[in-house]
Amino acid sequence: MDFIHTDSPPIFLLRLRDVMDRVGLRSSAIYQSVQRGTFPKPIRLGDSASVAWLDQEVDAWLRTRLMSRPPNPPPRKRRLKGGHEGGQIND
Repeated sequence: MDFIHTDSPPIFLLRLRDVMDRVGLRSSAIYQSVQRGTFPKPIRLGDSASVAWLDQEVDAWLRTRLMSRPPNPPPRKRRLKGGHEGGQIND
């Protein structure tokens, strides 16, 4: 068998448990998202039911989710008793 040497990054596969740990979703939510087309499709490993996900695709999905979330609002100043703000009391 001939192998083509390229400068492309190595391919890493994630099994279902690894994907669940990485994205924080249960298996049912992952497979539902695959069916809806909102999560990367797994690849089949041989003729069996074993599947795995490309880590680059899962990471890209995570980055997309992070980029689409609204920014965190700035922290609110706390009001202390007596009308003083920000925890600073002037005597």
